[in-house]
Amino acid sequence: MKTLALLTLLAATPALAECPIAGDLSSGIRVYDTVGGVETFLEIGNTVVQADFRDSTGFASRVLLGKGTHVLRSGDVENGRMVNDSITITTYPYPNVSLPIPAPRSKWDISTSVNQYGDIIAEQQSQVWRRATTLTIGDCTLNAIRGKVTYARAGSTLIEDVAYFPDLGFTLLLSFKFTDEPGDTFTFTRIEAVQ
Repeated sequence: MKTLALLTLLAATPALAECPIAGDLSSGIRVYDTVGGVETFLEIGNTVVQADFRDSTGFASRVLLGKGTHVLRSGDVENGRMVNDSITITTYPYPNVSLPIPAPRSKWDISTSVNQYGDIIAEQQSQVWRRATTLTIGDCTLNAIRGKVTYARAGSTLIEDVAYFPDLGFTLLLSFKFTDEPGDTFTFTRIEAVQ
């Protein structure tokens, strides 16, 4: 009788989410932060990963990442769609499928143009990737390559600390900072495959 009661209790308990593995990006991978933010990464085709973020207030944004790393398009989201007048588009000098995948101890510099609110802005992008390591989020320890990405344009430089997960196929923003301004750092509590 005790065994039957235990089995019934276990059957009623929700399944614990598992750590994501290679291939899970096709159905989605969620990352939770300490202040109620949730970001969902999803492969949408043509080597593009869609990253949808929602914070605890309901604000939502979307970034399209070439090869899971390179910002192609970003903007605010309302009712599941990007808000037209918030969209920023980055153009690289060659197609998305030719953009590099981060590799340990590598560097990549590229000149891009950014269409932001109707203005075309020249931007110099630099990616510096360090050695392969691991990054622990909640109960999951993942293979990672830490990197620094710098976006420099006239009068403004943005520096991001990021981690690329080679087994999963996307880059997670860990912190960012504009020159001469205080930055912001994110702490993550959980990562899981979307069930």
